[in-house]
Amino acid sequence: MAMWFLRTPTPAITLSLYSPSKAVAENEIVRYRKDFGAWGWCCTRAVWLRLLAPYWNYKRDLPIGWDWSISKLMADKGLRAIEPALSRVRNIGREKGTYQTPEGYDRDFAGQTWAGVEHMQGIEDFRL
Repeated sequence: MAMWFLRTPTPAITLSLYSPSKAVAENEIVRYRKDFGAWGWCCTRAVWLRLLAPYWNYKRDLPIGWDWSISKLMADKGLRAIEPALSRVRNIGREKGTYQTPEGYDRDFAGQTWAGVEHMQGIEDFRL
């Protein structure tokens, strides 16, 4: 998926491998998102140098952190990312998570779906 992102012209600045999907439309493979998906992501070197690196950890009001800083940058500048319709990563930090409680995990991730082996696709299968 990362190779597809690097080879495909798109206005998206990052590819997020996480998607909070609870249902997926038939034939939906990728879609745009307005925020930064911190759980598995990539960008081009040019995007990193021109956009992300200068804003890394720049946000000073709560919530703070590099991920919140990039989400704020995207909102302020109207930037987008691409995510798979079915998440390619899964948060497994329910127990003893640094920034998550079991109750918060159950609330935030209840009902989400993610891709399994049966959803693997070749690079030629991804289309915007």
